[in-house]
Formats: sequence, C-alpha cells, structure tokens
Amino acid sequence: MAMPKIQVVTLTLADTEYTVDIPDRTSKIMVQARTNVIVRSAWETGKVATPTEPYMTIKANKTYYDSDVKYSYGSKLYLATPTAGTEVEVITHN
Repeated sequence: MAMPKIQVVTLTLADTEYTVDIPDRTSKIMVQARTNVIVRSAWETGKVATPTEPYMTIKANKTYYDSDVKYSYGSKLYLATPTAGTEVEVITHN
C-alpha cells in the first residue's frame, strides 16, 4: 500500500481558483483548511472563485472526506476561499 500524499495549497488571493492535481488511482481524499475559514471546492473549473453551482463549501473547522472512490488519471480539484492566504491540506491515499 502506498503512503498517503500530503499536498498543502496556499490560496494566496481571495476568491481566486486554485487547482490541485489528484493522483491516479486515489481511493480516499481529505481536504481541510489549516485555519478557521471556509473553502469552496468543485470538480469542475470555473465554479469556485465566484461561487457557481455545482460547488461545495467546506465549513470553517470542518473536513471534507471521501473514501472508497476511484479518481481517474488527470482528475483535478478546484479550490477558492474568501480569505486570502489560506493554506489548505489535501491528503490522498491510493
């Protein structure tokens, strides 16, 4: 079994879309902000900077976790926050 991959993404600017590459064959994912702020996430580009459906809000001090899934090659997660300088932890397991 492969070790989890930890990625820390700094969302330098508020309300700006940032992209996270999801490793091939990822079966579990966890996403959370390191501070008490909300983070918007989506699996499609163009949905999180100016919130446009479909997107999901990860509430302040909460974690998004999904298990028993299979992300395909080239999967990307898009993130944004209204708070500049937010660090977001993305942990994936193969």
